Amino acid sequence: MSTPAHEAPPPRAGLRSLGGQPPPPELAADLRRLLELPEGARRRLWEALGPSLGEPVPAAVERHLDEFCRRHEVGSEALARVLKACRFLVREASKLDLDRAALSTDLAVLVPVEEAEEIQAILLAGYDQARAVVRREIVRGALRDHGKLLTGVDWRIDTIAAASRGAKIAAPVVVLTLSYQEGEARSRITLQATPDLLRELQRACAQILG
Repeated sequence: MSTPAHEAPPPRAGLRSLGGQPPPPELAADLRRLLELPEGARRRLWEALGPSLGEPVPAAVERHLDEFCRRHEVGSEALARVLKACRFLVREASKLDLDRAALSTDLAVLVPVEEAEEIQAILLAGYDQARAVVRREIVRGALRDHGKLLTGVDWRIDTIAAASRGAKIAAPVVVLTLSYQEGEARSRITLQATPDLLRELQRACAQILG
């Protein structure tokens, strides 16, 4: 018996990666395109997917992906659709800190059983490392939302030979340049520290880190 045209199609199953919500309509089809890539591109997918996980995607990644396409003889548009689908699913699962089993279950929902095993093997191979990357990004973002976030430390050692305050000082001093981010703005501040103060800082770090 045919379904009347006015009846809505059956609802799509929800995914754990999406908090129980149904996936975007194109997600399943684009995931299945993974199996249409050349074998070398499938085996090395994480070489393209890993660098593409950041939000936003780093500008330098485009050149890396162009080289990946040339090396594995895959069209850039075909790779882009696969990466977009994989990136979306991996990032959403990582945001909820889901384990490999949960992601595997979602993949089984999205693709036919005869295709699921290979797609699961490819994506699960790099998922734990990818989840760690996304989780670190979440932490950094949460910190940036509420103040200055330290992002880097550069240093050098100088010696004060003499000054207007006195001669023959010969005292070592460490110059620390701290890079930080506040919202979208990046800046730096340079401080000077004596060895005694650095030892105090070392003790404080040891206590903080346990």
